[in-house]
Amino acid sequence: MHAKRFGLVAALAMAAATVAAPVAGAATTQRALACTQTTVTRPALKRAVTGTVDGTQNLLSATVTRAATGTVDVTTDPPVLDNTFEGGAFLTQDGLNTWRLGPQIGSPSITYYLMLPATPLPTGTAFKGLVFVDFGPLGGANDLAMSCTAN
Repeated sequence: MHAKRFGLVAALAMAAATVAAPVAGAATTQRALACTQTTVTRPALKRAVTGTVDGTQNLLSATVTRAATGTVDVTTDPPVLDNTFEGGAFLTQDGLNTWRLGPQIGSPSITYYLMLPATPLPTGTAFKGLVFVDFGPLGGANDLAMSCTAN
């Protein structure tokens, strides 16, 4: 009986991981991603995200800029799905896939992440996203709420 229970638990864990994980090659359609920060901040610090997504929820590329100046903080092609970041909390609590974009240009100890829904992204309808800036050994982090669209 114990072996059957373990098998059931393993099967359920695999099914949950499959539902939340993006499907490689699931869609070949590329759409433009655009996000604008909605968190209140000083205008010089407000961020914007541009990039591409496929027909489901896979992030193909992303660039985070300062909205006021266009200065690029980080750009990546392709980003890395990292749903283990922060113990997987963004996926399990918020239903968001965590995409590691990489280090900030000129500041390798600062890492950027983009969180997007772990469900197929709607076309032309706004959805919530999040830019997470991890200051690493410097300590601290910023999480910046975003309003995003994929067209």
